[in-house]
Amino acid sequence: ATYNDEPTSWFYYPVFENFDSTKVVGSMTSLIYWPLFFDNIFPPTNNYGVTCVVENPCGDLSTFVVNGQKAEYLGPGDLHDRGYDHLVREIAFNDIATSSTTQTFSRTAVKLNNDLCPFTIRIHPTDRLQNSRITTQPYYIAISVFLVLLLVIIMGALYDFTVRQKIYRIIKRSRANRAIVEEFFPTQIRQRLLQADNSTNNAHSMGAATVNALGEHSSGGDDLAYLHAQPIADLFPS
Repeated sequence: ATYNDEPTSWFYYPVFENFDSTKVVGSMTSLIYWPLFFDNIFPPTNNYGVTCVVENPCGDLSTFVVNGQKAEYLGPGDLHDRGYDHLVREIAFNDIATSSTTQTFSRTAVKLNNDLCPFTIRIHPTDRLQNSRITTQPYYIAISVFLVLLLVIIMGALYDFTVRQKIYRIIKRSRANRAIVEEFFPTQIRQRLLQADNSTNNAHSMGAATVNALGEHSSGGDDLAYLHAQPIADLFPS
């Protein structure tokens, strides 16, 4: 049967003479309008689609797509996307009815008969549902972590390069000073100058810089080193 060119199904429920008797004295007829049956099965915030295929052994076969709280009839036959066959979920309509609570299904109710034309509902995902679960957030997180690591590596390399250049300049200047001393001064004077130069370098490394009364920047280590040093003239015999 159809209603507005959309499928419907009839259910007949027996009416017994009393609760203790199985004598049927009448029947109630119920019409299931399948698009309405699938309405409001998802929360309002869920707008993702699934395909529902309703069939029975008597030849009835219809396909619906459920987007959020609204169901849409696609047409007769099995119209789901074959690419999602491996993700199908199937349930018998009778299982849905008997799984209801006591508030909606009486303990003395008669179960639906599965001997004639029991309905089965198959649920398949859709491209819309799949796309809603695909996100680029992991890529952004991976790129962010990579950029942070790259920045750390670059900063470490720059620091290492700066330290190496500073050490290289110190060594180069020390070698130049030593070459000048060895070239122009005798051995005794050379040792005195080198000792004084070492004392000056130690004073620099200890951070003993001071500012004199005129505001000129001078090294207190230099003054102390040359203050305690013996005059060079005493190295020459009279």
